[in-house]
Amino acid sequence: MRRELSADEAVIADRLMKLKDEAGSHSPSFLTLREQIPELEIAVDACFISNPYATQLFLDYLQRELIDTGAIRDVLGSYPSQNQVIAALLAAHLGLGPEWLFVGNGAIEIIQAVIHNFAKRRVLVNLPTFSSYYEFAEGRVDVVFHALRKEDDFRLDPDEYLAKVAETHPDLVVLINPNNPDGSYLPCEDLSRIVAGLPPDVTCVVDESFIHFAFEDMNLDIRSVIGECGHRPNLVVVKSMSKDFGIAGIRAGYAVMHPERVGSLLRNGFLWNSRRLRRPVRHRPQAVHPRDAALLPATGEGATGAGLPVDGQLRAGRDPRRARRGRADATPLDPPRRLRPDLQRQDGPRRPVPAHRLARAARQPTHHRRTRRRPRRVRVWV
Repeated sequence: MRRELSADEAVIADRLMKLKDEAGSHSPSFLTLREQIPELEIAVDACFISNPYATQLFLDYLQRELIDTGAIRDVLGSYPSQNQVIAALLAAHLGLGPEWLFVGNGAIEIIQAVIHNFAKRRVLVNLPTFSSYYEFAEGRVDVVFHALRKEDDFRLDPDEYLAKVAETHPDLVVLINPNNPDGSYLPCEDLSRIVAGLPPDVTCVVDESFIHFAFEDMNLDIRSVIGECGHRPNLVVVKSMSKDFGIAGIRAGYAVMHPERVGSLLRNGFLWNSRRLRRPVRHRPQAVHPRDAALLPATGEGATGAGLPVDGQLRAGRDPRRARRGRADATPLDPPRRLRPDLQRQDGPRRPVPAHRLARAARQPTHHRRTRRRPRRVRVWV
């Protein structure tokens, strides 16, 4: 039975509806609700999946590497690095060549860039889905929907989907795995079969923003289709870093695609689209599954063509950064080595820290870390 709202509740409900209308198809952010309706107590943000443990790790890194060393002044006071520079840093952790990576101001900017630049005639999206995929396309190209059935738990049938593609003739298709918002997961074998069954002139966008929350067996392996980009130029794999790394506030995301597509986007105004604050983020290397590793082109001496370089250590599930430091037995799950501000980074050159900053850092109290977790803050630093 529906309860009537009190006078105070009705006022809050009206303000909520106004904020929702202003936010468009997506809900207003948790921070906006807290700022605009301070009297409203919000216990859980059910609109957004995030990893709070990773958020705390990032805050610890921010304190140690930027604030304690004084490097935060350089980060805030200078222009950010260009797209390719940040891509090179991220590529070293993913085991990819930087020419295969496009870095975006969150996955949402990448989605917009891909839709606006690669969709020329018709886009095919599943329903339910993340609304931005068809909102960015509407008014520019035709949008065709493939409705998933609730009685089937919104599972995507590969044969039905390929039949829909043959019927509607799109030039760009979107597959979110796991799907947003229902969370349905398409096994990697079925997803690879769909990608292989598409015409080569159809751009296939696979959004793996939630892939770190899904697994197919008790080994908890991450089954990504990034490994297929090397021999499928029509494949674009989008990855948000907001969910698994818990850093939605700094807007970080990337996509893996053919270098020609990356170059096309960079020539269309995405050269300085990334905040410099993203550079401290340490991305866990995403090991390539043994089945997919065989699909990747060879690298090193004797390799021919512009392949998709994947470090041999990474194929075996090892962290190539640790291997270079004499830790050949280290896996991607190992925590990063704590760096002192007066040492050079092991994964690239770093400008020496001035002596006065080292002295200031030495005067910092050593008991600033709390043993109890601080309450959640609603303010962000960007």
